[in-house]
Amino acid sequence: MNGTPIGFDRRLKLEWLDATAAALAERLSPDEVRVRLDGVLAGHVSGLSVHSARGKTKTVLMHIWALVPDRLWSLRDAGLDLLQDASPTERLALHWGMCVTTYPFFRAVAENVGRLIQLQGSVSLAELTTRVREAWGDRSTLDRAAQRILRSMVDWGVLGEGTRKGEFRDAESPPLVVGGRRGAWLLAAAALAARESTVPLAQLHRSLALFPFDVSATAEQIEAFGGLRVVRQGVDREVGVVQEFREKPPLRALG
Repeated sequence: MNGTPIGFDRRLKLEWLDATAAALAERLSPDEVRVRLDGVLAGHVSGLSVHSARGKTKTVLMHIWALVPDRLWSLRDAGLDLLQDASPTERLALHWGMCVTTYPFFRAVAENVGRLIQLQGSVSLAELTTRVREAWGDRSTLDRAAQRILRSMVDWGVLGEGTRKGEFRDAESPPLVVGGRRGAWLLAAAALAARESTVPLAQLHRSLALFPFDVSATAEQIEAFGGLRVVRQGVDREVGVVQEFREKPPLRALG
């Protein structure tokens, strides 16, 4: 991953992600979304230029929901539809799915956090950055970006503060259950983030990139959604084959 930009290097609030998605649902243009975000971020993040803290925060928010790669247009549009009447847990899951698909670095951090939480119930920034550097190299911005993602996860309620500085633990909240169409969408997002054409369904359900969530979608729900086609291999192995999302035309070719 040495040639892949880190990109996600801001601490984000869920309400900022909500505002970005809501602006898109209103069919605002990219420039109009940026203006909306200026108002949302005012008083929270300083600066007016594109290189200021606010400008960089807008860039990350726009990349997650608005200026997505062509291959994610339909995933994004379906996610916007599913945000309607979603519960707080489901809204978090939809934002999380867009983060892991649009930012490989976010996915790498999430996988390593999930692995360390699974192994020992906590994660330190030092442990995390050591693991992430193995794939991403020794970049000057890596520590700061990883720390801001961890802080975002604390803000979102999926991690808690540890007993020592720079340590984080499992939030010890009730399981974040996501099922039905939203669960199927989240599994499809994880499959697209993996950049593989086929992924065993059992592997998707155990994806460390989705560590905060208990995803309960069945094979039938996944196929009904249209993001993955389920193929049975052998007696007890089901594989999800990544497909294009073609439930309806893309919202718009934002760019």
